[in-house]
Amino acid sequence: MASLSLATDLASWASHFQVKNNAVDNLLKILQKHDHTHLSSSARSLLKTRQIPTLQKCGMEYLHYPLRQQLLNNLEKYPAEEILDHDTINLSFRIDGLPFFKSSVKVMWPVLCAIHLKPIIVFPATLTCRNKKPTNLTFLDDVIADLKDLMSSGLQYRERNFTINVLCIVCDALAKAFIIQGTKLCSGYYGCDKCDQKGQWFSKVTYPATENMTLRTDA
Repeated sequence: MASLSLATDLASWASHFQVKNNAVDNLLKILQKHDHTHLSSSARSLLKTRQIPTLQKCGMEYLHYPLRQQLLNNLEKYPAEEILDHDTINLSFRIDGLPFFKSSVKVMWPVLCAIHLKPIIVFPATLTCRNKKPTNLTFLDDVIADLKDLMSSGLQYRERNFTINVLCIVCDALAKAFIIQGTKLCSGYYGCDKCDQKGQWFSKVTYPATENMTLRTDA
Protein backbone atom coordinates (compact mmCIF):
# COMPACT_ATOMS: atom_id res chain seq x y z
CA MET A 1 0.00 0.00 0.00
CA ALA A 2 2.87 2.38 0.84
CA SER A 3 4.52 1.69 -2.52
CA LEU A 4 1.28 2.41 -4.34
CA SER A 5 0.85 5.64 -2.37
CA LEU A 6 4.39 6.81 -3.24
CA ALA A 7 3.90 6.11 -6.94
CA THR A 8 0.55 7.93 -6.91
CA ASP A 9 2.03 10.93 -5.10
CA LEU A 10 4.96 11.10 -7.52
CA ALA A 11 2.62 10.94 -10.51
CA SER A 12 0.44 13.72 -9.06
CA TRP A 13 3.50 15.85 -8.31
CA ALA A 14 4.94 15.43 -11.83
CA SER A 15 1.59 16.20 -13.43
CA HIS A 16 0.77 19.19 -11.20
CA PHE A 17 4.13 20.92 -11.70
CA GLN A 18 4.47 19.76 -15.32
CA VAL A 19 7.86 18.19 -14.65
CA LYS A 20 9.63 17.10 -17.82
CA ASN A 21 9.79 13.37 -18.49
CA ASN A 22 13.59 13.24 -18.53
CA ALA A 23 13.69 14.84 -15.06
CA VAL A 24 11.15 12.29 -13.75
CA ASP A 25 13.16 9.45 -15.34
CA ASN A 26 16.28 10.65 -13.52
CA LEU A 27 14.44 10.95 -10.19
CA LEU A 28 13.04 7.42 -10.55
CA LYS A 29 16.55 6.03 -11.15
CA ILE A 30 17.80 7.74 -7.97
CA LEU A 31 14.88 6.38 -5.94
CA GLN A 32 15.44 2.87 -7.27
CA LYS A 33 19.07 3.05 -6.12
CA HIS A 34 17.76 3.74 -2.62
CA ASP A 35 15.66 0.60 -2.30
CA HIS A 36 12.49 1.87 -4.06
CA THR A 37 12.75 -0.89 -6.65
CA HIS A 38 8.96 -1.21 -6.81
CA LEU A 39 8.69 2.12 -8.67
CA SER A 40 8.41 2.36 -12.44
CA SER A 41 11.63 3.01 -14.29
CA SER A 42 10.20 5.63 -16.67
CA ALA A 43 7.88 8.62 -16.53
CA ARG A 44 5.59 7.06 -19.13
CA SER A 45 4.98 4.05 -16.92
CA LEU A 46 4.57 6.17 -13.80
CA LEU A 47 2.10 8.59 -15.41
CA LYS A 48 0.42 5.83 -17.43
CA THR A 49 0.83 7.78 -20.65
CA ARG A 50 0.98 6.05 -24.00
CA GLN A 51 0.70 6.78 -27.68
CA ILE A 52 -2.87 6.47 -28.95
CA PRO A 53 -3.53 5.74 -32.63
CA THR A 54 -5.54 8.43 -34.40
CA LEU A 55 -8.04 8.24 -37.25
CA GLN A 56 -8.39 10.40 -40.35
CA LYS A 57 -11.61 12.40 -40.49
CA CYS A 58 -12.57 15.59 -42.39
CA GLY A 59 -8.97 15.87 -43.56
CA MET A 60 -7.53 15.87 -40.03
CA GLU A 61 -5.95 13.54 -37.51
CA TYR A 62 -8.85 12.67 -35.25
CA LEU A 63 -9.23 11.32 -31.71
CA HIS A 64 -12.52 10.92 -29.85
CA TYR A 65 -13.04 10.20 -26.17
CA PRO A 66 -16.50 8.64 -25.53
CA LEU A 67 -18.46 11.28 -23.64
CA ARG A 68 -20.26 8.93 -21.25
CA GLN A 69 -17.01 7.41 -19.99
CA GLN A 70 -15.35 10.82 -19.75
CA LEU A 71 -18.20 12.06 -17.58
CA LEU A 72 -18.01 9.03 -15.30
CA ASN A 73 -14.23 9.44 -14.93
CA ASN A 74 -14.45 13.14 -14.10
CA LEU A 75 -17.40 12.81 -11.72
CA GLU A 76 -15.14 10.66 -9.55
CA LYS A 77 -13.15 13.82 -8.80
CA TYR A 78 -16.10 15.45 -7.02
CA PRO A 79 -17.11 14.90 -3.37
CA ALA A 80 -20.14 12.63 -3.05
CA GLU A 81 -22.25 15.38 -1.48
CA GLU A 82 -21.67 17.68 -4.48
CA ILE A 83 -22.85 15.00 -6.91
CA LEU A 84 -25.81 13.68 -4.95
CA ASP A 85 -27.13 17.18 -4.34
CA HIS A 86 -28.18 17.40 -8.01
CA ASP A 87 -30.61 15.56 -10.28
CA THR A 88 -29.33 17.23 -13.45
CA ILE A 89 -25.76 17.55 -14.70
CA ASN A 90 -25.31 20.69 -16.81
CA LEU A 91 -22.69 20.69 -19.55
CA SER A 92 -21.30 23.32 -21.89
CA PHE A 93 -19.09 22.88 -24.95
CA ARG A 94 -16.44 25.00 -26.62
CA ILE A 95 -15.31 24.50 -30.23
CA ASP A 96 -12.49 26.61 -31.64
CA GLY A 97 -9.38 26.54 -33.79
CA LEU A 98 -6.14 26.82 -31.80
CA PRO A 99 -2.73 27.37 -33.48
CA PHE A 100 0.12 25.51 -31.78
CA PHE A 101 2.80 28.13 -32.39
CA LYS A 102 3.08 31.49 -34.12
CA SER A 103 5.73 30.01 -36.42
CA SER A 104 3.67 26.94 -37.37
CA VAL A 105 0.61 26.53 -39.61
CA LYS A 106 -0.53 23.43 -37.71
CA VAL A 107 -3.81 24.00 -35.88
CA MET A 108 -5.95 21.99 -33.46
CA TRP A 109 -9.76 22.04 -33.41
CA PRO A 110 -10.74 20.58 -30.02
CA VAL A 111 -14.24 19.99 -28.69
CA LEU A 112 -14.03 20.74 -24.96
CA CYS A 113 -16.73 19.85 -22.44
CA ALA A 114 -17.26 21.53 -19.06
CA ILE A 115 -19.16 20.00 -16.14
CA HIS A 116 -21.01 22.78 -14.29
CA LEU A 117 -20.54 21.60 -10.73
CA LYS A 118 -18.23 23.11 -8.09
CA PRO A 119 -15.50 23.38 -9.21
CA ILE A 120 -16.10 23.38 -12.98
CA ILE A 121 -14.05 20.64 -14.66
CA VAL A 122 -13.11 20.90 -18.35
CA PHE A 123 -12.02 17.89 -20.41
CA PRO A 124 -11.60 17.06 -24.12
CA ALA A 125 -14.31 15.14 -25.96
CA THR A 126 -12.68 15.30 -29.40
CA LEU A 127 -9.24 16.39 -30.62
CA THR A 128 -8.37 17.09 -34.26
CA CYS A 129 -5.17 18.40 -35.80
CA ARG A 130 -3.87 19.42 -39.26
CA ASN A 131 -2.39 22.35 -41.19
CA LYS A 132 -5.74 24.09 -41.72
CA LYS A 133 -9.33 24.00 -40.49
CA PRO A 134 -11.55 20.90 -41.03
CA THR A 135 -12.92 20.37 -44.53
CA ASN A 136 -16.37 19.53 -43.13
CA LEU A 137 -18.19 18.96 -39.85
CA THR A 138 -17.99 15.17 -39.61
CA PHE A 139 -15.52 15.54 -36.73
CA LEU A 140 -18.56 16.46 -34.60
CA ASP A 141 -20.54 13.30 -35.45
CA ASP A 142 -19.35 11.21 -32.49
CA VAL A 143 -19.90 14.01 -29.95
CA ILE A 144 -23.42 14.61 -31.30
CA ALA A 145 -24.23 10.87 -31.17
CA ASP A 146 -22.91 10.66 -27.59
CA LEU A 147 -24.98 13.67 -26.56
CA LYS A 148 -28.18 12.29 -28.13
CA ASP A 149 -27.69 9.06 -26.21
CA LEU A 150 -26.98 10.82 -22.89
CA MET A 151 -29.87 13.28 -23.21
CA SER A 152 -32.34 10.52 -24.05
CA SER A 153 -31.24 7.86 -21.53
CA GLY A 154 -29.44 9.92 -18.87
CA LEU A 155 -26.27 8.99 -16.99
CA GLN A 156 -26.23 6.19 -14.45
CA TYR A 157 -23.81 7.05 -11.63
CA ARG A 158 -23.66 5.79 -8.03
CA GLU A 159 -27.00 3.99 -8.39
CA ARG A 160 -28.75 7.16 -9.59
CA ASN A 161 -29.83 8.28 -13.02
CA PHE A 162 -28.89 11.88 -13.79
CA THR A 163 -30.50 14.01 -16.49
CA ILE A 164 -27.97 15.55 -18.89
CA ASN A 165 -28.58 19.13 -20.01
CA VAL A 166 -26.55 21.30 -22.40
CA LEU A 167 -26.35 24.92 -21.26
CA CYS A 168 -24.56 26.38 -24.27
CA ILE A 169 -22.05 25.87 -27.08
CA VAL A 170 -19.31 28.53 -27.09
CA CYS A 171 -17.64 29.56 -30.37
CA ASP A 172 -15.76 32.62 -31.58
CA ALA A 173 -16.92 34.40 -34.77
CA LEU A 174 -14.94 32.11 -37.09
CA ALA A 175 -16.11 28.87 -35.48
CA LYS A 176 -19.68 30.18 -35.14
CA ALA A 177 -19.93 30.91 -38.87
CA PHE A 178 -18.37 27.56 -39.82
CA ILE A 179 -20.01 25.22 -37.30
CA ILE A 180 -23.31 26.71 -36.15
CA GLN A 181 -24.56 29.02 -38.90
CA GLY A 182 -23.07 27.57 -42.07
CA THR A 183 -22.36 31.08 -43.41
CA LYS A 184 -19.38 32.93 -44.81
CA LEU A 185 -17.15 34.74 -42.38
CA CYS A 186 -17.99 38.36 -41.59
CA SER A 187 -15.38 39.41 -44.19
CA GLY A 188 -17.25 37.58 -46.99
CA TYR A 189 -19.79 39.12 -49.34
CA TYR A 190 -22.56 36.93 -47.90
CA GLY A 191 -21.20 37.09 -44.35
CA CYS A 192 -24.13 38.84 -42.65
CA ASP A 193 -25.52 36.42 -40.05
CA LYS A 194 -28.82 38.31 -39.79
CA CYS A 195 -30.01 38.48 -43.42
CA ASP A 196 -29.15 37.36 -46.96
CA GLN A 197 -27.96 40.66 -48.45
CA LYS A 198 -24.75 40.74 -50.47
CA GLY A 199 -22.11 43.01 -48.99
CA GLN A 200 -20.48 45.94 -50.78
CA TRP A 201 -16.81 46.85 -50.83
CA PHE A 202 -15.89 50.22 -49.30
CA SER A 203 -12.27 49.57 -48.24
CA LYS A 204 -13.85 46.58 -46.47
CA VAL A 205 -17.02 44.50 -46.86
CA THR A 206 -20.04 46.38 -45.50
CA TYR A 207 -23.78 45.67 -45.36
CA PRO A 208 -25.48 49.06 -45.82
CA ALA A 209 -29.03 47.93 -46.68
CA THR A 210 -31.56 48.08 -43.84
CA GLU A 211 -34.83 47.30 -45.60
CA ASN A 212 -36.37 44.58 -47.81
CA MET A 213 -33.81 41.97 -46.74
CA THR A 214 -34.79 38.35 -46.15
CA LEU A 215 -33.92 37.42 -42.58
CA ARG A 216 -31.98 34.22 -42.00
CA THR A 217 -33.69 31.36 -40.19
CA ASP A 218 -32.27 28.39 -38.33
CA ALA A 219 -32.88 26.31 -41.45
